[in-house]
Amino acid sequence: MIKQLLASVGILIMSSALAVVPAYALSGPDFANFGYPKILASENITVGHASTLKSGDITINVPAGAFSDPVTFDLLGGQNTTFQPLVPKNKVVVANFAFRVTDLTTKQLIAKFNAPVIAIITNNRINLSSQYLDTTPSSPITVVSNPVAPIIDGYTLKHGNLGAPVGWIVTSPYVTAAQVTTNTVSYSTPVGFYVAAFMVVLILIAIVVYLVKKNSNQPPVA
Repeated sequence: MIKQLLASVGILIMSSALAVVPAYALSGPDFANFGYPKILASENITVGHASTLKSGDITINVPAGAFSDPVTFDLLGGQNTTFQPLVPKNKVVVANFAFRVTDLTTKQLIAKFNAPVIAIITNNRINLSSQYLDTTPSSPITVVSNPVAPIIDGYTLKHGNLGAPVGWIVTSPYVTAAQVTTNTVSYSTPVGFYVAAFMVVLILIAIVVYLVKKNSNQPPVA
């Protein structure tokens, strides 16, 4: 009798716990319903194989072993303007994306991966002050900080993702288009200077060679 009572209590506790867990914690959310309606790229990935998906500034590297079953991996995207009101006024959204991964065996959306999927975003607005933020599968959508800082090298930001329970946006400090152009020119100016200097050196060498040859053709003077 006591064992039966304990078993009933255990079942009740487990049922209550499952009832309060969001559905996306058990099977991933469909971010097409939460700000990312467009399929930017899609790939069927078999077990043990790696894959790369690309769209514009975004590259997604899926490692071999990320999934235990064959999947369809959808890279989703939306409009940056959808998320702009959700970030501070001194920040600008430069990229947004989400994953929708369907297990082809169970037909369920996958929320957790076996290995991190690497997101690489390259954009001339990215700098050391850029942020990698999460967006929630909720209505209204909210933006929260990602607990892991991205790796930023020049105009490229990288971040690993062990699942698809949230979407992501990348923000940078707000600058005008003129400032972006000025920054780009400042990076390219030294290169142009060195190319010009190299050309001048080549011209001087050619002149010297010409004069040496000309003098060598003159008859000796006694």
